[in-house]
Amino acid sequence: MIKREKQKDISAYRAQIEKLSICSSLDNAEIDLLLQNAVIKHCKKGSLLFLAGEKTLYFYVILDGWIKIFSNNPDGCETVLKMARKNYAFSISSVLLHDTFLMNAKITDDAVLLLIPAQILREQIKKNHRLANNLMMGAVNDSREFMHHLSDLVLKNTEERICWFLLNLFLENGEKLTSIQLSYDKSLIASYLGMKPESFSRGLQALRKRGLVAVNKNIITIPNSFSLCDHCDLDSALKCKRHRSSQCPNPQN
Repeated sequence: MIKREKQKDISAYRAQIEKLSICSSLDNAEIDLLLQNAVIKHCKKGSLLFLAGEKTLYFYVILDGWIKIFSNNPDGCETVLKMARKNYAFSISSVLLHDTFLMNAKITDDAVLLLIPAQILREQIKKNHRLANNLMMGAVNDSREFMHHLSDLVLKNTEERICWFLLNLFLENGEKLTSIQLSYDKSLIASYLGMKPESFSRGLQALRKRGLVAVNKNIITIPNSFSLCDHCDLDSALKCKRHRSSQCPNPQN
């Protein structure tokens, strides 16, 4: 079941919303206009958010939780294209092009979403160049990250892909953390990383033997916050507060 909160309850998330990339450089009045018909939705794990081919009525931002973005081939085989989490915005291209969804989205962990009506967003874009630029940059970053991911599936081995995934997971949750809980089934991660679940499990065990990680059920622990830095790329570096600082072990990124 999906429960919709009243518009007034957006105020509970206002501080977080103001820090989103879509709101970068916008003043309070501009953010008010953007949110005037927005709604908050609480989504239960296992809920389908939308299916490929459905009309795009909203622009979505994840305020909390996880969402699986995936596609199915004619035989019904599923490919996970993105494991999206807190502060990730999606459906940008479909909204801007008045298009239908190209992929499916399913809630993999209880989530809170901000929904901005697509028509309202398009109207605001015409009037606000800063908002338009924010959305354009979001679409560009999404495209770049996706292309890097496709490249990694071909060029990186199993252990390298797992290290890259864990590094980004730690960075997105706070770069000083040394333990993190996987909030969804490991088979989803394996699919996203282009491998079978048993390959993912073997890869984790290989990393454990090398002393890079400790695994206790769904809890992943690393020796220190620099343990996975050798697997950093440009997209990862941009998420790190130590990027290009004296503490960065890979300043070339």
